[in-house]
Amino acid sequence: MRLRNDYWRKLARCMAGNRRRVMAVAVRMGRLAAVLVVDGKVLAWEMSRAAVIQEAKFAPMLRSWIVKFRPEILVSENPDQAGSKGERSLNCLRVAAHVFEDRAELNMVLCREQTYENRYEEAAALAERYPEISGELPLKPPCWDKEHPKLVLFDALSLADQVIANG
Repeated sequence: MRLRNDYWRKLARCMAGNRRRVMAVAVRMGRLAAVLVVDGKVLAWEMSRAAVIQEAKFAPMLRSWIVKFRPEILVSENPDQAGSKGERSLNCLRVAAHVFEDRAELNMVLCREQTYENRYEEAAALAERYPEISGELPLKPPCWDKEHPKLVLFDALSLADQVIANG
């Protein structure tokens, strides 16, 4: 618990100044996504399927996005509390946490809060709050079809929004 409180104190210091570049990373259904939020606006986002399928590409992809986005705060989901994720996604989250540990930026590994009935409702609420990414909003498929691949972008945005809301 002490470690978590230290995170929030560091976050408050970062958010109080002009350091408001938050990069959140999410892994879902064989896809990796990163979202950069600067001063409450989504500036950039990236997705990769190859980085999850070929584990050797995962860490280099994350490092390249960190160099490209230049965040001050790095956010990923806690692999130990990730719920129903598969083994490949959990391994990717562990690698992300390890890559982020080696960085000078503030590294936050969070438990994802689910405050909506389903991920599509959450994505719609996030698209309303962040209109820059509303063009990527996936429509809910029929129950017999698999989920939309762009949903992972909104998982990453949800993590970034969680940090911004608490900061």
